[in-house]
Amino acid sequence: MKKIYIFGAGSLGKYVYELMKEDGIFGFIDNSEEKQKQGFMGKKVFALNEVLEKKEEIFVIIAVAERHYREVYQQLCKAGFSASRRLDLLPHCDICNP
Repeated sequence: MKKIYIFGAGSLGKYVYELMKEDGIFGFIDNSEEKQKQGFMGKKVFALNEVLEKKEEIFVIIAVAERHYREVYQQLCKAGFSASRRLDLLPHCDICNP
C-alpha cells in the first residue's frame, strides 16, 4: 500500500486531511521551510526532496491554492511523479476555489 502525502500545508491541505485522515495520511509536503519545521495537523511536513527517493512508494495529493498550482504541478512532474502517482485536485473540484 502506498503512503499518501498531501502537497500543501494550508487551508486546502487541512480540508483534504480532514476528509481523508481515516485513510492514513502519512504527512504533508510543502515548500515552506517554516511549515517543515513546525509540522501541520499533527503530521510531519516534508520538503519535496526528502521524499524523492521513496517516490515509487508514495501517492501525492496536490492541495494548494490556484496561484501555487502550476509551480507545484511542475515540481512534481520534474521530479518524476507521473499521473498515476498523484491526484491534482484543482482541475476537478469546487473546494479549490471557495
